[in-house]
Amino acid sequence: MNEKSSSGFLIFTATIAGFVLLVGAGIFLYSKDDKSFDVKPASEDSSATANSPKTKESLVSKDRIIAYVDDTAIYEGEITPLLGTMARPIAIDTYINKLLTAKATLADPKLKEEADKKLRFVQNDILSNFYFERMGARVVGAVSDAELQDYYNKNISDDLFAKYSVSYGIYNDAQEAENVSNTLKKGEDLTAAKAFKPFMDNTGKESSFTVTQFPYNLGRIVEQLKPGEFSPALATRDGFFVLRLDKKNPGKKPELSEIRNQILQTISMQKMNENVAALRSAAKIVLK
Repeated sequence: MNEKSSSGFLIFTATIAGFVLLVGAGIFLYSKDDKSFDVKPASEDSSATANSPKTKESLVSKDRIIAYVDDTAIYEGEITPLLGTMARPIAIDTYINKLLTAKATLADPKLKEEADKKLRFVQNDILSNFYFERMGARVVGAVSDAELQDYYNKNISDDLFAKYSVSYGIYNDAQEAENVSNTLKKGEDLTAAKAFKPFMDNTGKESSFTVTQFPYNLGRIVEQLKPGEFSPALATRDGFFVLRLDKKNPGKKPELSEIRNQILQTISMQKMNENVAALRSAAKIVLK
């Protein structure tokens, strides 16, 4: 995270997998909009009614053949993306032109070689997205209540929801940060600590945070400190930090029912990662 203020470090957060993480802040954290697990039955779409045009359109099967060009069928689903910007007859006519020019490309030896490469790139992207979408839905549906309870018992604790008030010093030079840390730890000279600033929320107010809310994964260090204790010098992409734990406020974990969906997402993503790891393990991968 690159936004700072004269009185402290601004923290911006977003909920990911049931816990609050910093968005785009550090070398260890990243944000990614993954809709693979956003499963919503059509019956839950309250924007359509039984008599609305949207509902009637949705009843048309995307697998229905609507035309032929020579021996190639054109399916309803192929023209669906065009229907939002043009009338149906024009959409069909436009897609026929697309199909004819695509056939002409593959029939031209000079164009086909380059086209085959482009097709492979596009195909792999489409199939990969399709895998995560469909396998993700399958994995979500297979997670049992027993698995949810087991994950909750083993991984969700009161300490996870404890909040920490922390101050920091930030330095451009690694040696300077290390010297400050060593001096403060020994208690020989506490002058440098007077320049420390508190971590702040996105309103610019001094606040306390859970371990997962600190940037650069600094929460892992924070939770190991005792009140008044200083951290070693910590390297981040924005400089070198020295932290001081000012106060720890005990937390209380929510009931399973309150975070069930977040735990479901977490377990599902873990399983999908395991699936991909298994695919990589079974493959012969050679980097050049």
